[in-house]
Amino acid sequence: MILVYLYIFISIVCIVVDLAMFYVIDDINKKAALEAAAEFYKNQLSMQLSLYENFSAYGENLRQTKQELVESLSQAQQSLKSRDYSSAEKMLEPLPQELEKLRTISYCEHRIVNALLFVKQRKMKQYGISFDCRVRLAEDCFVESSHLCRILSNLLDNAIEACREIPNAEIYLTCMPVKNTLLMKTENPVSGSIPMQKNGFPASTKKEPGHGKGLASVKELAQHYNGSLQVQTGSLFCATVILFPDGRNA
Repeated sequence: MILVYLYIFISIVCIVVDLAMFYVIDDINKKAALEAAAEFYKNQLSMQLSLYENFSAYGENLRQTKQELVESLSQAQQSLKSRDYSSAEKMLEPLPQELEKLRTISYCEHRIVNALLFVKQRKMKQYGISFDCRVRLAEDCFVESSHLCRILSNLLDNAIEACREIPNAEIYLTCMPVKNTLLMKTENPVSGSIPMQKNGFPASTKKEPGHGKGLASVKELAQHYNGSLQVQTGSLFCATVILFPDGRNA
């Protein structure tokens, strides 16, 4: 009888230990998930701050370039007046390249989205990626500016990541109102097959915290506007987001 009680006692202890281990592991998993989510949204905030900083720096560079051009032209005019044509020619030679720097790229009327697209286009240029976009977006768009930035940034970052190792790659962006909705769509070439998750989204091959959450964030925002995110794969990867004003989908 003592052995029976001892066996029951040991069994109870084992069950308690197993339950304790289960809750410890569950807490660890929850902690890891929360840490990954926190890191992801930290990166989102960092991206938005970087956006404003980059565009602000771009404006400052334009002002500086303009001032340098004014000074160079003034000096060239003085050289021409004194018939020092050689000096004038040297001063005027770099002006076409400097004037190109003053070309302000305008994608749409929405200033913040325009800034975002400018920054993303510069990033694409670093990897030799072409950017073809059709954007019609007014300043008074029904979608919050922060939400627009998060959606477009995630879609474009995914496209850039997929195209980094593809020669002569081109990313296509469509962002415009269609009837009573806002349509946002990216298309980009892919290299090889894309592993997919059960939720229909591509599986991230990176292990760093936050990776693989971009499309999930886009889907969450789309649902906020009673809209949807659809993904299609093939020779091109296509992500389509449709948003409805006031949550109307009919």
